[in-house]
Amino acid sequence: MITKERIAELESMFWSETNEPWTTDWREELTDEEDELIFEWDEQVSRGFRNLILEIHRLQELRKNREE
Repeated sequence: MITKERIAELESMFWSETNEPWTTDWREELTDEEDELIFEWDEQVSRGFRNLILEIHRLQELRKNREE
């Protein structure tokens, strides 16, 4: 079981990641349970970006159709 304190620590590191490779070094030291949790977070972020992109595309199409 992951403690609340550890989850807070993981969240802090997760949201502090950038395009710099060193910001993901902490992932190398995860337990199996923590790794599963981070995988879930990664999937949620990916789904969120995908949904955002789809919505932007939809809105662009609406705008394009109104202008025609």
